[in-house]
Amino acid sequence: MEMFLALIVGIGLMVGILTLQFNSYLHMRYVLSILPYSLIGIMLGLAITQNTLSFPSMMGFIALSGIVVNNSILLIDMMNSMRRADPNKDIRTIVLDAASNRLRPILLTTITTVIGMIPLTYAGDLWSPLAYAVMFGLVFSVVITLVLIPITYSRKPGDLPNTN
Repeated sequence: MEMFLALIVGIGLMVGILTLQFNSYLHMRYVLSILPYSLIGIMLGLAITQNTLSFPSMMGFIALSGIVVNNSILLIDMMNSMRRADPNKDIRTIVLDAASNRLRPILLTTITTVIGMIPLTYAGDLWSPLAYAVMFGLVFSVVITLVLIPITYSRKPGDLPNTN
C-alpha cells in the first residue's frame, strides 16, 4: 500500500513539474502517456525471464518511470525549441528533425543503462526482478517513445507555450 501511495505521489509531482516546465497540459500528457507502455515491457520481461511481479520489480517500475519520462522530455523539448526557432516550418519536418536529432542520445543512454543492469541480474533473487523490470521496460518504452511521441506531437500540435 505504501508503494502504491509513493507511486501516486511521484506521478503527481511529475505532473506538476512537467506542467511548469512545458507550460502546457497537452505536452505534459504526451510525456506521461509513455508510462503505461513501460508496464507492458516489464510484464513481458518478467514473463520471458520467468520472474514474478514482486516488490523489487515494482521498485524497478518506479525507477524506470524517471528514465522514460526523461526520454520523452528530450524529444518534446527539442520539438518545442525547433518550433520557436522557425514557427513557419512544417510540423512534420520539425518532428522528423527533432526525432532524428535526439535518436542517438536516447539510444545510447538506453543501451548503457541496459548493459549496466546485466550484472544485477546475477546478484541474486532479490535484485534480478528489479534489473529485468528496468531492462525490458526501458527497451520497450524507448521504442514506444520514439514512435508514439512524434506521432502524437505531429497529429495535434497544440499551441506552443508562451515564454514571454
